[in-house]
Amino acid sequence: MGLVEDLVQLDDKLSQYIANLIPFESNIRKIIQGFTFTGTAFFWVAYFIGWYIFQLTRVEELLSMVFVFLFMLIPVYFLKHSIKRPRPDYKDTRMGVVAMDKWSFPSGHASRSTYVMILMPIYIPSFTVFWILWGLALIATRLLLGVHFVSDILGGIVVTAATLSLLFLVDFLPIIPWI
Repeated sequence: MGLVEDLVQLDDKLSQYIANLIPFESNIRKIIQGFTFTGTAFFWVAYFIGWYIFQLTRVEELLSMVFVFLFMLIPVYFLKHSIKRPRPDYKDTRMGVVAMDKWSFPSGHASRSTYVMILMPIYIPSFTVFWILWGLALIATRLLLGVHFVSDILGGIVVTAATLSLLFLVDFLPIIPWI
């Protein structure tokens, strides 16, 4: 077996091991299924609308966040539909966990989590610990539910880090609230 095949096999075994850590019928798994919804694009659109309605930030800051959020969807969507990696066979799809997307690589949830862990502390620094814990927990849910391989998660993180780096490089990001 070659190195690539060994890595793919290791990825599958590690991902399946993580997915089996919590029993299928466990109440904890049901909580995880609910929590994973906070990483969907629908949740974040509602979040941004609420943020605007309650005037929690200036319009310029909100537009900056929304633009980056939408911009982040482009490489994830393009890669998912180009690579077309199927989700793991052992995925837990109850409660519509993956109803919107059948492709696995890269993880959109991991991409959004990375976006939140990097940018939200800039906008709301007093919640930095919350944003980081939320992001890590969301990434963990995707593995615990078996809807992603570890490499999908790493791919989502890398895609976001690279895209944000590019936006920082061209001096687009971010509109900092306190300036």
